[in-house]
Amino acid sequence: IAGEPMGPQRILEHLRALGVALPIAQWVDELARLHERRLVVEMGERGTAIAPELSWPVLDAALDDGLFDSVAAAYGQVSTVRRDWQGNLMLRSYRQGLALLRIALLTGQEHDVVSPLLDACQRCHEASYLHPLVDVCARPFAPGMMVRIHPRLREGILHVLVMHARSEPQLAPAVRDYAERLVARSSPESPLRRSLGEHYILCGRLDDALSLVNETGDSPGLFLRSVVQVLRDDLDSGLAGIDASLKQLRRETGKRKATFDGHCAHIAVAALLRSSDPAYRKLADAWLEIETRAVQRPDNAVWFQLGMLHEIQRGTVDAALFGTRSWEMSLEPTVFRALIHHWLALPALDSQRGRLEDMLLQSEAAGFDLWSAQLAGVLAQMGQAGYLVHEARASELRRRHRLPDLAGWCTREGPWG
Repeated sequence: IAGEPMGPQRILEHLRALGVALPIAQWVDELARLHERRLVVEMGERGTAIAPELSWPVLDAALDDGLFDSVAAAYGQVSTVRRDWQGNLMLRSYRQGLALLRIALLTGQEHDVVSPLLDACQRCHEASYLHPLVDVCARPFAPGMMVRIHPRLREGILHVLVMHARSEPQLAPAVRDYAERLVARSSPESPLRRSLGEHYILCGRLDDALSLVNETGDSPGLFLRSVVQVLRDDLDSGLAGIDASLKQLRRETGKRKATFDGHCAHIAVAALLRSSDPAYRKLADAWLEIETRAVQRPDNAVWFQLGMLHEIQRGTVDAALFGTRSWEMSLEPTVFRALIHHWLALPALDSQRGRLEDMLLQSEAAGFDLWSAQLAGVLAQMGQAGYLVHEARASELRRRHRLPDLAGWCTREGPWG
């Protein structure tokens, strides 16, 4: 329930709150026995934690046995929560907020209980690195856990998890499978339909993405349809749609600097940078300025890459400088880094073959066929041993999904040289 390691004294406090008063010697023996059976692990100075692979099975069994409520009550008794003069929850720590959110979700509480807890978690700076719902519901992701959550909250939670899956590819297959079962019963305006549509674009399933957002009249729906047009080489209609969807988003939100984010936004800006139309170049410039000045978040690496490409195109930065940047460790920044290296014809790409092949394996396992096609295409263009296998795989994915070869989106000309 706590979701964090505890020292011996804190564990004893919770046991006493449960009415289990163990002598110290007996408690030490019990803890040693748990270690021997590999049910708990030591986390250095932070204390003892349950083995990660057992966390959900233990919670599931406690819920079935009726023990969960007693343990949750003991946790609440030891880790009390105060409220400020406005009635807002005042957490002792972010981890306390996550524990209380976990308790509320797994006991089937509705929005009126869950929302204040989620808001309290999101006021903590830790939430800017990882959404609290991802921490609670995807560590690990288990369909059995989702069944415990109140039905009216599931769509919203799945929307967050689907959006996150692009940053954590190993989660993608399980989250996608569960979301596909749930989306069939969702309304046309459901956020889950939009997030799954965006996810399908990542999977190369452009027709499936369109089927989810064709009936939506809001700006995200128009934006995703426009990105599909760009990827299907209908550049004029796609760019016009991207421009129109941004204007519509700003009207809907009342924010004149509102933008879209995620991999579809990265594709959209890369497409704008291809255009010779001054209006679209100006739009790309303004979009990149907003994003590169944003607070730290997972998207920043790709935005900085695209921003640097834009400066190179304008002749204000030497192309060779891009090759001196450290390579990022995650999938999407690696894909865009490889593409930009290829567009700029930088020799440093040759030394990254092993990294690109590892990322291709990760992308294939996640079912991200759009990225797999691009990585396989770049590896084929490098022309080293095994390039024919990569060329065949890239061609197969492009043919199956009618995907573009993004390696051909930009050429070195004008101020690039």
